[in-house]
Amino acid sequence: MDSIAFWNCRGAKKKESSLYMKEFIKDYKVFFVGLVETKISSFDKTDFDNIMGPNWDFFILPSEGLSGGIMILWRTDIASFSVLKTIYQYVIGDLNVFKKGSWMIATVYGSKEVHKRRLLWDCIHEQLQRKIPSIIGGDFNCILSQEERRGGKKFIFFQGSLEMLKFMNDSDYHDIGVVGPRYTWCNNKVGSGRILKRLDRCLLNSMDLQNIQIIVVRHLARVASDHCPIVLKLFDETRRLARSIKFEDVWLSFKTSEHIVSKIWKKNFVGDDMEVLNKKCKRTLNDLFYWSKNKLKDFSSENDRLKADIVLLQEEEARKGWLDDEKLWKLRAKVREFNVILNYLNTWWKQRAKVKWVVEGDSNTKFFHAFANARRNSNWISQVKNLEGLITEDPREVEEVFFNFFQEKWKERYCSLDN
Repeated sequence: MDSIAFWNCRGAKKKESSLYMKEFIKDYKVFFVGLVETKISSFDKTDFDNIMGPNWDFFILPSEGLSGGIMILWRTDIASFSVLKTIYQYVIGDLNVFKKGSWMIATVYGSKEVHKRRLLWDCIHEQLQRKIPSIIGGDFNCILSQEERRGGKKFIFFQGSLEMLKFMNDSDYHDIGVVGPRYTWCNNKVGSGRILKRLDRCLLNSMDLQNIQIIVVRHLARVASDHCPIVLKLFDETRRLARSIKFEDVWLSFKTSEHIVSKIWKKNFVGDDMEVLNKKCKRTLNDLFYWSKNKLKDFSSENDRLKADIVLLQEEEARKGWLDDEKLWKLRAKVREFNVILNYLNTWWKQRAKVKWVVEGDSNTKFFHAFANARRNSNWISQVKNLEGLITEDPREVEEVFFNFFQEKWKERYCSLDN
């Protein structure tokens, strides 16, 4: 887990939003997410723990009716997050990534009105007295140049843009280059009424630019919202993954699996009734596994291909200004197909999470990506607390902690025998 993300999800209760969020958390190893315009007024901690497990925590700034709302989500086994200040336009806090460093993170949902957004700049500027790497991300509802807009009225350098640029210059925040579509928002209209803007961005101060060796900010595809998620990679990290084989619930979604079971069950096996039953179950499971292994590979490759095609079409729209009707229809068809595949993969990940984070109807708990690898990693120890009470992942320190532990146990045992 090495990245953080910001996203205007335009309603976190939507099924498409929850599935897409889980998708980019998995793909880009995201351990901190700032969601804006969640349209959620409350969230139950018990429901959250049942879904995410003990390694996740959250902070919510309630929405006002069906508008606004900010929610912060982070992995507690990787980092801690302490809230410093909140108003209806932002949540500011300190993100402490264990043994990696600390960042001040501001998740922003800027007002569309200039005089209200002015309060945002003043409040954030008050928090910048400390010398600490700082990141501001989210939906600013403001563009800074004609290049950040396509369609609609001609850009005018008005007071809101001037104040945002002044804030960035005075506060030492920088807007770096991005990978992916140029524009982060679209009004989803067709023809001359279609407008694209870069309303969402990620700003870093000079200390961030010095500490992060390779800064990568990605604009992901617009799929489940009219805004792009933004992902910032903070550091490089590799982690070993365990593998397991078991019956997959997703097999039940395909007629082919029924044919495989029927074919195996009709075969004749030698032995008593119990032996025949065991042989049929074992043979059926093996055949289903090897069939699904190729099937899931196809899903994964198709999933990646569709995401790449969606991004290419949206980048083409950004360059040319418009897409003709055929390509626009093609873009919408690919988005629909992408969501269908996400449903299949969603079932696959749900079984690994061992939780029910997808239910019928709307639920304000279903947009989180479950910690799907927790159960699979239970057979090995990746981190321990040392004598100082700090979590460590260094193999040498882990070995030293266990050596000291067994040495103390050995002394207790043989000292008691001597007495």
